[in-house]
Amino acid sequence: MTMTNKPDETVKSQVADFIKNNPGHRASEIAKGLGIKSSTAGTALSALFKEHRIEVQGRPGHYRYYAASSMSMPSGFGVSAGMKLFNDCLAKVRACQYQ
Repeated sequence: MTMTNKPDETVKSQVADFIKNNPGHRASEIAKGLGIKSSTAGTALSALFKEHRIEVQGRPGHYRYYAASSMSMPSGFGVSAGMKLFNDCLAKVRACQYQ
């Protein structure tokens, strides 16, 4: 039996759908919402990030996950107005790159 850190495509799809429908959740909240292990969620999140399908906001241990196309942060989220503007502009630039 070979052990890999490659996530199951079904799990990746479930995690991506969860993030799309519930933006801004932490990894532990995603795992709990889907009824999967935190390590399984972490592996899927890492793969989705590498594929540019999700974006991450926050600091280590407190990351929040968003679908790549829904990076506009809710107002009052704790991000300064300047940082929110920067994130919104960056998301638009990234969206143009992948068209």
